[in-house]
Amino acid sequence: YNMARIWRAFAFMTLVDTYGDVPYSEAGKGYLEGINYPKYDKMADIYTDLYNELKNATGALSTSGEYVSADVFFGGSSSASASAITNQVSHWKKIGYSLMLRLGMRYSKLDPTKAASIVQEAFTGGVILSNSDNVVLNQFSNSFTNGFSNLQRNVSPYFYYLTEPFVNQLKNTGDPRLKYIGASYAKPELITSTRDTTLVNQFGFPIGYDQISVLKYPNYRGTKGGGQNYTQLNYDVMINLVAPALFITNSQSQFLLAEARYRGWITTGPSAKEYYEAGIRAAMDEWNYFPGVLNPAVSETEKTNYLKNPGVAYNETDALKLINTQYWVCSITNGPEGFANWRRSGYPELQPNKYNNNLNGGFVRRMAYPNAEEAQNPINYKAAVANMGGDGLTQRIFWDK
Repeated sequence: YNMARIWRAFAFMTLVDTYGDVPYSEAGKGYLEGINYPKYDKMADIYTDLYNELKNATGALSTSGEYVSADVFFGGSSSASASAITNQVSHWKKIGYSLMLRLGMRYSKLDPTKAASIVQEAFTGGVILSNSDNVVLNQFSNSFTNGFSNLQRNVSPYFYYLTEPFVNQLKNTGDPRLKYIGASYAKPELITSTRDTTLVNQFGFPIGYDQISVLKYPNYRGTKGGGQNYTQLNYDVMINLVAPALFITNSQSQFLLAEARYRGWITTGPSAKEYYEAGIRAAMDEWNYFPGVLNPAVSETEKTNYLKNPGVAYNETDALKLINTQYWVCSITNGPEGFANWRRSGYPELQPNKYNNNLNGGFVRRMAYPNAEEAQNPINYKAAVANMGGDGLTQRIFWDK
């Protein structure tokens, strides 16, 4: 029950971060209570309750409870021994406090004092600080595939390319992860064609252009096969059908603690620099989960050299930029979290995509509600839109001020 409460908090936190006001207190009560048209709760109120849920559910986890073999992350043991229960509870307490750390950091712009208090509580409780505690789903197969990867593979691959700012970030810092994230295919329309993952041969598609306007881009690289001569996704590694799904990780916790330490919100333990470097090493080790990588995916020499790169090496002046740029990179397979932390931190400092004039020269700050919401729950949908000041892409989540 308490594990489910923690995971429910994760789900609703993602919904709030993505859309803003959402059905919460009345959600999922159609069958039991006949509430078929749930009201939308205010996002700030939901966050307040999510904090309480995480605090209470994590605190209520007990080794005197039962072993949950159906736990897809840390279950599966054939024996409900005391050690199996203790191990499972230990994992889930770290999940709960890691989510609390993430939630607390969301308040960094809105209410730094509140952020510091929640972060300290989570830190004291004990967050994920080892890749062995990562919340990762590895149970994909040819019969049960990774939905994100399957979606990408079933669209026309020659329409999709990594962006120039992202590729440049990895190229300019000599990032050994780029070969797993992107690839240049001989025939962009055919993901089984010969692929090139050499670092210097990767080029991101410029922001704000389409297949017609890019012809006028000053450094346009031309076409190749049935597509463009730019770096695509690596369909053999990151977008492999059996690629894992990573939800809450050691690297994320390390980077958030690095920022909290830099801000003085936690005052014991490793330094901000040590947390930062541990985060990078942990993020690189996450690629060991993926198929089609070297063994290990990133060597110790590669990690050490990367940490010495001038664009990566920690310094106090650029601490927030460095920390959150690395969070951006490590979130490549977790779009909602990368999007949320970029809005919270403001890093990396990207240029807006001015292709869509509806953004008024700015950035997307939230996703619009699905069309079905307006059609199926119109009264409550309209109330939520009125409360937020619109259902556009430029409305801001309450903590994004």
